[in-house]
This record gives sequence, C-alpha cells and structure tokens, in this order.
Amino acid sequence: MNLFKEDWQLSQFWYNDETADKLADALLEGADEDTIIAIVSAPSVFAAIQKKDESEIPTKHIYLFEYDTRFELLAGKDHFFFYDYNKPLEFTQKLRHRVDRILIDPPFLNEDCQTKTATTAKFLLAPNDKSKTKSGAFKHRFISCTGERMASVIKNAYPDSHITDFYPEHANGLSNEFRCYSDFEWSGWKFAN
Repeated sequence: MNLFKEDWQLSQFWYNDETADKLADALLEGADEDTIIAIVSAPSVFAAIQKKDESEIPTKHIYLFEYDTRFELLAGKDHFFFYDYNKPLEFTQKLRHRVDRILIDPPFLNEDCQTKTATTAKFLLAPNDKSKTKSGAFKHRFISCTGERMASVIKNAYPDSHITDFYPEHANGLSNEFRCYSDFEWSGWKFAN
C-alpha cells in the first residue's frame, strides 16, 4: 500500500496495518473455498489479504470494487471492478446476490454516499439464509466502516447491524470518529450496544 499514495480529493485514507489485518481476518474467518467476498472502497483490506500466507486464504473468490483504477494492479483484472458510488448498480452482474461476505467503506461521510453504497451492498449480498460454511461458521457477514455520525443511516440500511467495540484506525490519522458496524460478533469484536 505504500506504493499507492492517498488522494484526499477521492477521500482516500488507508487503514493502518492492524486495522486492515483485523478486517481481513473478519472476512476470512470460517470461510471455505466456496465463500464469495467483496471489498468495496477499502483497498488496504484487500492488500492485507494478499499479504497473508496462501494457507490462510480459504477462497479465491475475493473481489475489490474501487474507483481508483490503480488498484487493478493489486487485484488483477479478474478480481477488480471499477466502482463509482454515484452509479451504485453499474458494474458486473455476475456477482448479483451471490456475495456471502462484504466490507464497505463509503468514501464520504454524507447520507447520499452512504445510501448509494448501501444500495451496492444489497445488490451484491446473497440472502442471509443462515447457512454455514464447511467449518460451521455462518456464511453471511456484513461489515461497514464509516463515521460514527452515520449510525442511523447504517441502521436504516442494515437493520441487523450493530455498532461494535472495534475502532478502525487509519495509517495517517483521521479526525472523524470512525466506527465499525457489523451483523456478527467474533473474537475480534463484540456489539457495543
């Protein structure tokens, strides 16, 4: 990630290594070879997954949705999709309602961006039928990392999500109160409310 300088005009803020690793682990924990994972506007988490030993990555179905096309170099042509939150449904149809686990990090802290990114996530996510992976973990996982002031927008979009006790941190700092919302607990976090 050090090769990819943050562009503040695009509201790019990379997670520090500890945060990126924890979010990567949350997506991978209990997954199996059939698990489909989407990472939306969080390339540092995709990079954290790529740095792991191959034995720690149970699936090859991990996709990066990102506006900044430099990250196609990181993800590769088959795992990168150009994503503009202003056009929340303009990308490949092949993953429609097929993604088991998703991490979204809407680039801007406003209701419009958050709502449009939520539309994308709902389009991508498979229905949560409470099915489990081969290891016995629930297949479905939703994570959103965004500002604390977006709590009501997240709750409206994802009624099953909760604010967690995990505080994501950025490599170069960020003045906004940043929080992690999810619809599951695991060893990395518990629900805060």
